[in-house]
Amino acid sequence: AGGDGTDTLSVAVNLTANTALAGFTTTAVENLSINMTEGDAATAETLTVNALNSSASKVTVTGLSSTTAEDTVTLNNLASGTTIEMSNATDLDVNANYVTAASSGTADSVSIALSGVSSTADNDTTLKVSAGFETYNISSTGSASTLDGLTGATASATTWNVTGDANLT
Repeated sequence: AGGDGTDTLSVAVNLTANTALAGFTTTAVENLSINMTEGDAATAETLTVNALNSSASKVTVTGLSSTTAEDTVTLNNLASGTTIEMSNATDLDVNANYVTAASSGTADSVSIALSGVSSTADNDTTLKVSAGFETYNISSTGSASTLDGLTGATASATTWNVTGDANLT
């Protein structure tokens, strides 16, 4: 359990095979930080994180994967209002799957923060967000970012707010 101020739970993963963090419970821990390290450059692996009982309002994914077989972080059961941050991430895909209640209304928004995201080949760095969000708030700050794709059910989006002081391509 966290205390006063902003608390962070940090997870470092050297990914050599598909791996699941089946669930964990946090209380008053505002940030979850996942740092991926490429453990097997020949094969694409997925780290699946079940955030159902997590109190984090921001999940940050950092790390380096291989351009020939980029790795994926899949975040399941994210709470409404949870910001997805990709920072200093190269050739990593992120799948952000929110709980149904997060996007079941008519004015739901998702926030995405990018800084120093890069891709060494086409489609090596993508972000997929679960369906139902009407507003996407995207910030690119610090260092320039390249995101090969923002996918999901983006057709329902009616508002795109893009802000920041760093280039985003």
